[in-house]
Amino acid sequence: AQTPPPRPDMISELEQHVDLEYLAHAMAAGSFGKADVLRVVKFLGGRIAAIEAPVHSGSTQHWLESAVAAADGAGDVATTAADAETDDGAFGDCPARFLPRVLAWLFFKADQLRVDVANFHLQMLAPNLLRGGAGARYEQEKFEQLRLSGLIGTTGLEGWLSQTIEGVLKEGTGAAGEEGGAAAVATSAGASGSAGEGIVLTEAQRKFVSRLAIDDRNMRVFLVTAGVLDLVLRPIALSRAAYISALRFQRASTAHGAAGVTGELPPVGFAFPETLRLDVQQLEQTQNDLQRIALTASLTVVLRSLLSAELSKHAVPPRVLARILGTSAPGDDGGDADSGAGTEGGAAGGARSEGGGGSFGLVGVRSLLELRERLDARLRSSAVSLEIIKDGVVEASHMLARSAVGDASFRLPAETVKMIGSAVAGICNHSHVLFSRYAERCVRVLRLHLDAALSLEPASLLGDAVAPPPRPDPLLTPGLEASQAELRDIAHRIARIVAHSENAFGGHVKDMLRQLSAR
Repeated sequence: AQTPPPRPDMISELEQHVDLEYLAHAMAAGSFGKADVLRVVKFLGGRIAAIEAPVHSGSTQHWLESAVAAADGAGDVATTAADAETDDGAFGDCPARFLPRVLAWLFFKADQLRVDVANFHLQMLAPNLLRGGAGARYEQEKFEQLRLSGLIGTTGLEGWLSQTIEGVLKEGTGAAGEEGGAAAVATSAGASGSAGEGIVLTEAQRKFVSRLAIDDRNMRVFLVTAGVLDLVLRPIALSRAAYISALRFQRASTAHGAAGVTGELPPVGFAFPETLRLDVQQLEQTQNDLQRIALTASLTVVLRSLLSAELSKHAVPPRVLARILGTSAPGDDGGDADSGAGTEGGAAGGARSEGGGGSFGLVGVRSLLELRERLDARLRSSAVSLEIIKDGVVEASHMLARSAVGDASFRLPAETVKMIGSAVAGICNHSHVLFSRYAERCVRVLRLHLDAALSLEPASLLGDAVAPPPRPDPLLTPGLEASQAELRDIAHRIARIVAHSENAFGGHVKDMLRQLSAR
């Protein structure tokens, strides 16, 4: 509540478009001095404080005081709490740094006021929107207004449904592999290919495709659910995918093409449906949750295998091993530990770097289960770099080994440490076999809960078109025992999104499926 959140993008944009050198010379010449700037800042800050929500007035006043202090040489105006601690410049010494931050703060307050107004509007609408499906109708009307004005389209919805159908069919042909499912779409489907493209369909699958033309609510819900599960398995942030998809449509739109964006847009590799654009934050949170669960489960399996192999050389009693490493359930994947090495990046590689080493909260762990719980909690709290994960896991492994051997000076051999580091780096990559396996296992658990929550019967909907191999009970999946409750909550979150999508946009999905079926 002290300063605005970090907006380096805004500061960078201002530095590119504002002639800071000219302003600095004007200040040096005395034609545009501190008093002029502060007069404007105080006026705008006062007006903002007068019209904004009372909960924000304290932070506004704090910022104004820091700006005045910076202009008087007492410090630098801050844009973040971290800036307030590390910057020691003054307005007179660095106007090129002061002015962008003043303007960035003013833009931030404008954004904040817009959000407050929107929230007030929603609070007034909420009681009416919650009655008798009015909320879905309201969203339908707003969507249609945007679509008819050319600001939004349904090309993303078309490509997404096409990919989803193709993924379902490939699972039936066995092209998806043993783990199959939504994960197959992530590597096999194009950004806008037609359903069934590149697949030789059986007679049963052709009948399934022809059924898409029928107005069947259960079929729509089933396909939307499969499509959402595909999205949350993607390694690219869904907010970024939705943004690029919107820009791509604006560029192609005849109504807005002239004023659209220019330059190359980065490839995404999959389509994002416009009908889920307002759910993108919840979907991205689900994306992050599944990555965290798959990462911690994979690391636990690999560490158990590597530590067990090393500690067996030191005559550690079985009961001590059981206490520190935990007992492996039948069929657990300890044998996959030798595939731990891989390419750095992926799930953790793209996160913000926090700098420095350290065990980031893993000091004093007494068991592998406790290590997993602490790692899970740390990954929930904030982004963390790959190097910090590696350093923390390696140091925690030393602690567990010392506890098992009973020697406070014991350290794991360099070769074992290297294997642990390589395993962590490999598992933090989305393409790693163990990470992918646990991500798919999470999806199998989600499917079970979603079928119950949405009253789906995939077997009756798919008939003979898809016959995936038999699989064990997802609720007994080794390595996910500690995550079952969270996966159930995630499934309920997805079920709400799917149900709302059907209520608000079922008509668009019905029309699109009819078109895809006719191709």
